[in-house]
Amino acid sequence: MSTSTLLDLANRSDGFSILSEKIAEGKKRIVLSGLIGSGKSFLLAHLKEKLQVPILVLTYHPDEATKLFEDLQSFLGENEVSFFPSREILPYELEVPYSEVLGARLSCLYDLLFQRKKVVVTHIRAILEKTIPPDELKSKIIQLKVGQELEIDDLVQSILGLGFKRTPQVEEVGTYSQRGGILDLFPYTSENPLRIEFFGNQIESIREFSVFNQRTITKKDEVIILPK
Repeated sequence: MSTSTLLDLANRSDGFSILSEKIAEGKKRIVLSGLIGSGKSFLLAHLKEKLQVPILVLTYHPDEATKLFEDLQSFLGENEVSFFPSREILPYELEVPYSEVLGARLSCLYDLLFQRKKVVVTHIRAILEKTIPPDELKSKIIQLKVGQELEIDDLVQSILGLGFKRTPQVEEVGTYSQRGGILDLFPYTSENPLRIEFFGNQIESIREFSVFNQRTITKKDEVIILPK
């Protein structure tokens, strides 16, 4: 039985309908019981499809959050669910979070900032950790489009303000390199680095490329660069 069929059956359920109504009415506290296995994820998937609002799922333990996240992806698809992880370092440890962790946190904050209708799954430790304030995040977002008029030196100054470091060749997240009118940078939220080519003061192309062989993976019309 397909997920869409299951969600359609849920819409006909009295229990699910009553719950949806109470949430829509703005009830502050609703207590549920009897959900086992993937029942929680199925209920959350139903609510997401029914209410069409952003949903934040908070669990007490990282393992439970991971399990819910994986189940929800199977119900709703990968693009509809985000995971907000903890930094995975203790408060007294002078270390930097893994780039994948930092990227996942930033992507979630970006989605929440613009109220995209997604489900975000997290746990108590993750939300207790400090992160960038919403106003600061919004003010530091860099949006680049093919055809955009922009001086490459101004863009370099902007990414320096986001914490990027210059290297001879881009291999790690948070670094950039410049060769004439070509700017390579590896955003915190990207799996691969970007190559931005300028023709004069205009962005001529934006390409995602491989660190290993420098070959183009895909071309992009626009990209978003987020601060760490």
